[in-house]
Amino acid sequence: MKKIIKVILAISAVVFILLAISFGRIIYLIKFAETEVLTTEADDGEHSLTVYQIGEPEWPFGLTHCRLDLYEGKKRIIKEPVAIADDGAVAYAGNFLITWQEDRVDVKVVGSEQEPEMYKLFFDGKVKKN
Repeated sequence: MKKIIKVILAISAVVFILLAISFGRIIYLIKFAETEVLTTEADDGEHSLTVYQIGEPEWPFGLTHCRLDLYEGKKRIIKEPVAIADDGAVAYAGNFLITWQEDRVDVKVVGSEQEPEMYKLFFDGKVKKN
C-alpha cells in the first residue's frame, strides 16, 4: 500500500512541475518575451536602432509595449521604453518612422489611437521626448 501512495505522489509531483513550467512559459511569452520589429542602420555604419515588442499587447484593445535600443557598434547606448495605442494590435514597422541625423536618430511612434510621439535618441546617450 505504501508503494502505491509513493507512486501516486511521484506522479502528482511530476504533473505539478510540468504544469508550473507550462504556466511560467505562458507568462513569459505574454509579459516579457522580446520580438524584434525592425532594425535600421545609420549611414555612418557605426550606429543602429533595433525596435522590440515586449510581450503581447494588453488584452483587450490595450497598449502594445515596445523598446527602442540604440547601438554604437555592439554596445547599447540607449534603451528607451515606448507604448503604442493601436487597438491592441502587435507592433509592426509602420508604427515607427525613423530619420537619421548627424548626431541622433529621430523616431516618430504612431498608432491609430494616439497622437504621434517623437523620440530623439542622441548618440551621447541622451533622450528627448516631444
